[in-house]
Amino acid sequence: MSLRTRLSGIALLSRESRLLLVMTTLFGFGYGGIGLMLRPLYVLRLGLGPAYYGVYSALGSLAFMAGSLSAGWLGTRLGARRTMGLGAVGCLLGSGIMPLTEFFARAWWPYWPIVSNLVLSAAWAFVSVNTVPALSAVTAERNRDRAIGLASTLNGLGILAGNLIGGMLPRGFATLLGSAEATNDGFRLAISTALVFGAVVIALLVALPDRPTEVISAISTGRSQSIRPLLVVGLFGLFIPAASSAVGTFATPYLDQELGLSTEAIGLVSTISQALAVLGTGATPWLARRMTSRRADILTSLGMVVTLLPMAGSAHWAAAVFGRVVSSAMYTIRFPLTQMFAMAQVRQSERPLMSAVLFTSAGLCGTALSYAGGRLAASHGYRAVFWASAAISGLAVLLYALVTRLLIARGRLQRA
Repeated sequence: MSLRTRLSGIALLSRESRLLLVMTTLFGFGYGGIGLMLRPLYVLRLGLGPAYYGVYSALGSLAFMAGSLSAGWLGTRLGARRTMGLGAVGCLLGSGIMPLTEFFARAWWPYWPIVSNLVLSAAWAFVSVNTVPALSAVTAERNRDRAIGLASTLNGLGILAGNLIGGMLPRGFATLLGSAEATNDGFRLAISTALVFGAVVIALLVALPDRPTEVISAISTGRSQSIRPLLVVGLFGLFIPAASSAVGTFATPYLDQELGLSTEAIGLVSTISQALAVLGTGATPWLARRMTSRRADILTSLGMVVTLLPMAGSAHWAAAVFGRVVSSAMYTIRFPLTQMFAMAQVRQSERPLMSAVLFTSAGLCGTALSYAGGRLAASHGYRAVFWASAAISGLAVLLYALVTRLLIARGRLQRA
């Protein structure tokens, strides 16, 4: 299915769905594209070392995990729009803190990036956790998978554009300031551009209605929640994302610090990765229909692990670029499939909680891997982190396949 054909499906969705899709595109551009690529590079340029970077990333993942738990709870009580609005305001605040780091005494430098990351990561969870439940609530059930696939595609397009433009921004701003090199001043201004897109996201959220009526009705039924799907998704969500967490956290420092690629080259690598992801996300609804979301999830999870191996096994830049590009793209394809399978296991009233479990598990995985990976990278290099994470993810995927197959055969999980 072509990208044009996929995007034409937007016309079948409600106005509220289209507003949410625009919001996730801009969010991907400003925070997932420009911000997520440049913030780690700026932290590294403060000269605080890989061990500090591991702590910085771990605390961000911990904040994301805590924010995910709160986001699921608030999403069922305040409604998706208000919860995402709180998150968007928090993202503005968190993004505004980091560029101020060098205006304080050097002794304070290690603290401000962490404070910024804590606020931004927790706020990011408020938006991310509630996006798919919000889409599900304002989309007809027959179009649910289409909406989830479109959200992933458009978010990927936003990240793609953000990576492409973000790689050029530091040197571009530095040039405007009279320097031929990508200075820290250029990085600070580039990171600050996320504030503009955050303001637009807030404006879009204001245009959304409050919590839909059908969600209120579902919550008021008082039926017990489906514990088994929550436990299964949460347990394996702790380990399967290890490979993607390693790439997301340590690939950029590895390319920058050990292989010496320029900011523009890293931006190009990230752009190629997102281009593949955008092309691939269109296949997610097709894969879900063709082989069920569960089987497609397992297949892409294994692919994510396998494509990480060249980065772990070779110090050549080509192997690192291949691992970074393909593994990240595979993750972007995989996660909507995980969401499709997870959402099919619970009622509409439970979907914010299920989404919170997914993101919380991923956040806990990222926290542990970032902290342990930072120490491992400092002592044995970044490639040791990639080996360890590939082994953890590979074993978790195999166990997930066996356990879910058994539960489906016994009627304890839905075949979806």
